Amino acid sequence: MKTMLSMLCMASLGTAAFLAAPSAHAQTSACNFNAHAAAVAGVGPTGNIVVLAHRGVWGLVKGAHNDPENSRGAIETARDSCLDGMELDVKLTKDQVPVLMHDFNLGRTTNVYARNSPAAQKYDPYKNTGDNPTVSFLTAAQVTALQLLDNRNRDLTGYHVPTVESALDYWSISPKGTVVFDVKDVLTMQKVIAAARASLGTRLAPLGAGLFYKLNATMFPTYAAYLSAAGANAHITPIPVYTPNMLVKIDVPASYADWAKHVHHIEIDMKTTNGLLSDIYNSAERNPGIKVGVFNAIPDADRSTGEFFKNNGQCCYKLNDLLVVSPTLRDSTDQRGSFGYVTDNFDIITTDDPFGLLDTL
Repeated sequence: MKTMLSMLCMASLGTAAFLAAPSAHAQTSACNFNAHAAAVAGVGPTGNIVVLAHRGVWGLVKGAHNDPENSRGAIETARDSCLDGMELDVKLTKDQVPVLMHDFNLGRTTNVYARNSPAAQKYDPYKNTGDNPTVSFLTAAQVTALQLLDNRNRDLTGYHVPTVESALDYWSISPKGTVVFDVKDVLTMQKVIAAARASLGTRLAPLGAGLFYKLNATMFPTYAAYLSAAGANAHITPIPVYTPNMLVKIDVPASYADWAKHVHHIEIDMKTTNGLLSDIYNSAERNPGIKVGVFNAIPDADRSTGEFFKNNGQCCYKLNDLLVVSPTLRDSTDQRGSFGYVTDNFDIITTDDPFGLLDTL
């Protein structure tokens, strides 16, 4: 069983690892620093838990100020609250500019309905009616002109859709905590690298120690495949992600064994103890150089009923709807919504309720 984080207020800009000691340039009087571990090969786990704010600190959760997901306000709260870091979702516009957006579509979170006519129909995620174009259908100029809706997807806020470059511009003013970008394809990853270079310039090498991206292992089953696409000087650290449905797409044990030779952090979304990914989870737990992450799934559509929005913005599904991988592969349940389950079993936890999670530690 994992032990709990003893000092919650820290910023972890390390030497290509969450768990390394923070760089001197990141230290401010607002945060006290807790070096989780030396995070080099051969150093064992300390039992501390890293908490990442998924989409920043947003919504109706404690400390969120009712800000929209993936907004500058959500970034600001995550950055200035001494959280370990934040995970931000990235999609590409029509002209291949990376912007912060969770869904592949724009209807649920923005006023895209008003781009042509104020009389256009606002998207209703519960009825799946109204204007809901994909991010890739509009240019960056069009997307960044859109206003974000509040966390209930009702009223307009003062926030616009940020580009990755503008988000890094803002974060780097006071780079407290790590930034993790969740990317879904090779081109998006490459555009994130380009945006980091454009934003940080000569500061990319030192500040890059605080930058990561999560990459589904199906994108890059091996580290060599990743390196070929990213280049040796990306200055952003990859975190391979394994989910149960990958068992029918790639050789997951072989992929994990290869990546584990090159990285210190791997996300293994094992849904339940002794679940479908328990073999590679157990291998990672026995490896003193690996910290194991997980996604703590907090329902974003209706927490009381356990419902999530789909990745096109449409309502809804529940975690247990996704247990079946194939006719012969299925998990019994999905416990990742339980703070107890994730804190007992994982080192790095990405959650939509970071302060709620911290309250349990």
